Amino acid sequence: MTISKPSRNARAYLYRILLAATPLATGYGLLTHEQAALWLGLATAILGLSLAAANTTPTHGRHAKR
Repeated sequence: MTISKPSRNARAYLYRILLAATPLATGYGLLTHEQAALWLGLATAILGLSLAAANTTPTHGRHAKR
């Protein structure tokens, strides 16, 4: 499975959208402050791990490029 590598601008855009959407959702009563903090933490963890995985190349094991 090949994961496309998002550009630096795409990653920055995703983080900006998350940071803007969280207080809006809280302000409109869709999330409590506690829920917003949890969802934002989860989203950044998922994005961080998936983007890190997409931006690394395995050097050992069966998935290593030869």
